[in-house]
Amino acid sequence: MPSISPIPIIGHAIFMSHALKLPTTDGWEQPSGDPAAQQYPDALNEDPPSKIPIPTHFPVPFFQPQNPNRIHQDSCNEVGKKFQEFHDDMLDSVKFAVDMWRLTAYFNGLKIMAVVAIGQPGCLKGQELESFIKIAPSSVKYLAQANAKKYVDAVAAGVSKCFKDW
Repeated sequence: MPSISPIPIIGHAIFMSHALKLPTTDGWEQPSGDPAAQQYPDALNEDPPSKIPIPTHFPVPFFQPQNPNRIHQDSCNEVGKKFQEFHDDMLDSVKFAVDMWRLTAYFNGLKIMAVVAIGQPGCLKGQELESFIKIAPSSVKYLAQANAKKYVDAVAAGVSKCFKDW
């Protein structure tokens, strides 16, 4: 049986289809008047063209900004790129976990009748995927970061539960 072959671009498209927007601070307004508040006075200015908010994270941007502010678009580009990298790394981790599971899986209580093996539902046994996902090479780099570790734990627990139910 060949290994699973996840296709990351399908996950990117599904994520993008939700049209998630990064939040801004409640009551945010473009700074005006007070020179101390004008950190980015040209953020909405479209002249020169370098100030135009353009998504630079392709093939698909994971997040959209709440407004056409260049600084907010830059945040979307940066955060979206990190989420896409995490998404792709988690797909690699799940592939690694399924491959490791295949190495340790076994059948229990089969009845062999000539060329047919008959077993009750649940006769295929194997370890939980959760520990394999957490030790995958593509997951290990996130375990030192507190928030990223929570994401890895959530992915590992969710995928493991769904795989076990299946």
